Amino acid sequence: KLTYIVSLTDLDQVFNDGEVVDNASLIEKKLIKGISKPYEIKILNNGEITKKLTFSGLKVSKAAEKAIEKAGGKIS
Repeated sequence: KLTYIVSLTDLDQVFNDGEVVDNASLIEKKLIKGISKPYEIKILNNGEITKKLTFSGLKVSKAAEKAIEKAGGKIS
């Protein structure tokens, strides 16, 4: 299974406060490519996040989870 790694810095640069980060929005903002093979997405604590984002249906590292919550975001 292919794993896409997405950093907090990348998310902070392309998402606006209050937006939802999910599979579809990551493809729309060109952070990942939509492919037909099975894949998963993992959010890693590379860099910094300053925006309140809601993460849905994604794997998030423990360190990234803490940074997301510190910035006022949430994971569902």
